[in-house]
Amino acid sequence: MTYPRRVDTISRVAMTNIEIFILNYNGSSFLVECLNSLQELDLSEMNVCIVVADNASTDSSAGIVAEYPGVIWLPLGRNWGFAQGNNVAVAKRTLQR
Repeated sequence: MTYPRRVDTISRVAMTNIEIFILNYNGSSFLVECLNSLQELDLSEMNVCIVVADNASTDSSAGIVAEYPGVIWLPLGRNWGFAQGNNVAVAKRTLQR
C-alpha cells in the first residue's frame, strides 16, 4: 500500500489570506487563553484576520475581545448553535467585505 507523501511545510504563498473564526457563546473563561495563543503564532508573513462570532453571549466576552486590537467582534444576534452559527458567521463576514 502506498501512502501520500507527508507534507512537513505548508507554502506560505498558498496561505497569504486567512480568516480565523472563533464561535463563542458565553466563553469568556476561554477567550483570553485562545486569543493569547493565536497572538503567539508567527503569522507575520500572512494576512490574518481573527473573528470572534458571538452567539448572543450574556457574559463578559465582548469586553474581553475589545482588549485585543485587530480582533473583530461579530455579534450574530441570537444563539444559532454550533454548525449554523459558523455558517451564519462566515456569511455575515462575507457581506462585510
